[in-house]
Amino acid sequence: MAYGTPQNPYYRPDRNYSGTTNWRDTPFVKDQLDPQIPEGVYTSFIGDMGYGGTDSMSTWAQGLYGKTLAGYKASMRANPSMSYRDYLTKQYSKNSLSNQYMGQSARARGENPMPFNKTRVIGWG
Repeated sequence: MAYGTPQNPYYRPDRNYSGTTNWRDTPFVKDQLDPQIPEGVYTSFIGDMGYGGTDSMSTWAQGLYGKTLAGYKASMRANPSMSYRDYLTKQYSKNSLSNQYMGQSARARGENPMPFNKTRVIGWG
C-alpha cells in the first residue's frame, strides 16, 4: 500500500459522509460520538460562540457545563430523542448567555474585586 493511503477501506478522507466539510457535523459524530462525549459537545458549542478563551466571560461560560448537563438530563424526561447539541442550541444563545453574564454584579463578573464601601487605611508607626 502506498504511503498516505488510508488503511481503513471504509473511510476515505476526500468524502464528507452526508455531512458538511466539518467533521463534527457528520452523522457518525452526531449520532455515535456526541452522546459519549458531552464535554466535547459543550466545549465546541461555546467555542463556536467565541467563549473559548480565558477572559472572565469565557471562564464563566465554561463553568456552566454542569448546569447545562443537568438541565439536559431533566429535559430528556420530556423528550428522550433530543440530543445535547439540540438542547444547547435551543436553550442557550449567545445573546442569552451574554444577558445572564451581564445580569450578575460587577464583583461576580470579576470586574470589581474590591467592594465600593472599603477605603484604604494607612497605618502610622
